[in-house]
Amino acid sequence: MPDLAANEKAAPEPLSSQGLRASFTPEQDKAYDEFLAQVKKDGLLEDPLGLEDHECRDGIHDEATLFRFFTARGCDAAKAHALFKEAIQARKANEMAEFYKNLDIELHQETRLLYPYWIGRRDKRGIPIYIIDISLLNAKTVAAHKKTSNTMSDPQKTPDSPAMAPGHVRRSYAMHDHLTRFVMPLCSAAKDRPNPEIPITKQFLIADLNGLGISSAWKLRDWAQDMGQLLAGNYPEVLDQAFIVGAPSYFGVIWSWVKLLLDPSTASKVRVLAPNEILPTLEEFIDIENIPEKYGGKLPTTAGMMPTLDKEIIDLLGWAPESEKSLPAGPLHWIKGANGSKTAVAVGMVKGEKRCSEFATLQ
Repeated sequence: MPDLAANEKAAPEPLSSQGLRASFTPEQDKAYDEFLAQVKKDGLLEDPLGLEDHECRDGIHDEATLFRFFTARGCDAAKAHALFKEAIQARKANEMAEFYKNLDIELHQETRLLYPYWIGRRDKRGIPIYIIDISLLNAKTVAAHKKTSNTMSDPQKTPDSPAMAPGHVRRSYAMHDHLTRFVMPLCSAAKDRPNPEIPITKQFLIADLNGLGISSAWKLRDWAQDMGQLLAGNYPEVLDQAFIVGAPSYFGVIWSWVKLLLDPSTASKVRVLAPNEILPTLEEFIDIENIPEKYGGKLPTTAGMMPTLDKEIIDLLGWAPESEKSLPAGPLHWIKGANGSKTAVAVGMVKGEKRCSEFATLQ
């Protein structure tokens, strides 16, 4: 295994240091007020087209989202405002609120295989654990993704309307909306973690490169570039850290140019693990029952698996009888309930028909 600078071991960052305003210095607190005042003045906290009154604002312009954008620019009010403004404009131009609710479930599941997916478990700090499996980025799945993206129809636009991003880009947005609009709020509600008053704003990522051949390296490069640009501009500061496992002996060469395509902040959070480092390192962050068996843990997993929720998350929710206490496939989001509660709703399209199925409640 190559000796990479990214391999320098770093201790887990305490979740309290990711806290919202309580973690700010007086200067940062003042700058955050300036940031909030500017985004309000510019109307950036107004609801985008397609977001209805009863739908939660998690992942769009809630406090946790604003915090991520603010810290992504070093707590600089002007720079954070510019970043957030650009992201909101992109969200509105692509009509993402509507797109997310109307995305075909089969297309959602197809796209899900090409991006990090939640396994339904959390690390010791309550951060959701995601896996990206390079074996799923094969020629067949990538070709199918491009084909269906090219045949997707856009909503009716006027000549003066902003240009929409290609279909595959909007589907990438949808995958990350699933993280920020559904998974993070769910994990934030769990109290079996340190500092439960602090919202979860990160994901813990395992990048599994087992099966990566030289011919697949170009796919990895393109994927890393697209992912890096998407995260930096539209979903900043969602990555807590990423551990690369199963890297081939020549990966040092690949990594030398892949990391150039990533935002420096993102690249600094990536660490490549040798085979004998995988389990000891993961155990620092994750309880053994939540570590996949293929990495030495006790959790049975398969490539592209649907989430297997931990007991705390299962018990946290009030489940509809037909739910089988598991998350449905496709786009999910939260709507407002009575007395501060939330209801989990499965949306998207099923055989051309809109789905709107309430499957769980969160008090």
